[in-house]
Amino acid sequence: SGGYMLACQATKGHLFTTPFALLGSIGVIGQTINVHNVLQSFGVRPLVFKSGEQKSPLGMIGEVTQEGMAKVQQNLDDVHDAFKTLVIHSRRDATNLDVEKISTGDVWLGKEAVNIGLADKILSSQEYIAAKILDGDTVVLKLKSYQRELSFAAFLRPRSFPFGTSMKLLMTLAEDAKSLVEMACCTPFVTESLFARLKDLKQSHNG
Repeated sequence: SGGYMLACQATKGHLFTTPFALLGSIGVIGQTINVHNVLQSFGVRPLVFKSGEQKSPLGMIGEVTQEGMAKVQQNLDDVHDAFKTLVIHSRRDATNLDVEKISTGDVWLGKEAVNIGLADKILSSQEYIAAKILDGDTVVLKLKSYQRELSFAAFLRPRSFPFGTSMKLLMTLAEDAKSLVEMACCTPFVTESLFARLKDLKQSHNG
């Protein structure tokens, strides 16, 4: 949905797709769970405080009402209408665009997407660049590098270390965490020290 919302802003005649790309999904979805009745069955009374009658009409612990569900559905319908309006405006030059057909939330492969007006042409990025070069245009491609932020999850990914190292690291971290928790009683010092230890481990591995 969001991907096509951005893609449909392409310059007239320049919304390209590959044969196996999926286009469309012009719809809106909202999902939640509600445990109000479950809590009450265990003797727990859920309390919800809010200011504004329509604030959070359907939440996780509050009572579910017909009015609340209707309000949420209305919000989704309003967003869907706005989505369709954006696509209609952006693809106004596509004479074969069937608004009712494309706004069901369904998706189509590249060729069919072109046939129903969601895209203009089957063309991959490599083919586009090659055509530009053959036409004599200057094509400048820049490779941007970025520094990944230090995170606990990053250290546990298998690809970050040789085979077998991740399990050793996990064991080391578990021992460090245990001693830190006993020493600091789960104060912020635990997090800071653990990440310091992680950083040392990664530097020693890279060295």
